[in-house]
Amino acid sequence: MDNYEEKKLVSANWLSLLGFFVGARLGYGFYHWGIWNGSYFDWFSFFSKPGMLDGAGYLGFLLMAGLISKINNWKYWSFLEDGIGPFLWFLVFWRMGEAELSFTWILGQLLLLLTLVACWFFAKRYRSFWWYKSGKKGFIFLMANLIFSLGFLPMMLLFKCDQFLVFLTLTMVLLSVVGLFILGEVFKKV
Repeated sequence: MDNYEEKKLVSANWLSLLGFFVGARLGYGFYHWGIWNGSYFDWFSFFSKPGMLDGAGYLGFLLMAGLISKINNWKYWSFLEDGIGPFLWFLVFWRMGEAELSFTWILGQLLLLLTLVACWFFAKRYRSFWWYKSGKKGFIFLMANLIFSLGFLPMMLLFKCDQFLVFLTLTMVLLSVVGLFILGEVFKKV
């Protein structure tokens, strides 16, 4: 990272994971509205009434990372780029805890591992790409989003997932591509 205090960085990563859990739980509750209508405490009963939505958790992670970056005057893209590898490893191990051993679960795990390998591959090379002129941090984060979204999209279409989730995945692909073009200053004249 860019010379951040280690204690603040560790706290920031834990808070970002907390943002993931809160977002995943809220997302599941809102997406499956009425599932926990017995009591308000049902929303906080993680073990007796399970349910989390990964995509909403990811949004919670991004929002918390943005808030932490703003409070500490850190560069958002640098923070996300340096945190995407550990976050992907967290997802791999977290999903192993809820292993279903179904075909879709295995494909999801393989896609996460492929995204991790791509992050590792691009980490030292992206600043030499002729089309990524700026060399700014954020490339690995956006490329990981792009690779995961492009891999997840055919799975969603193949297994006939909800159209809203397909739309969100397409939006993630579009935002990642646009982000790479903007961050990389692709159309900037030299």
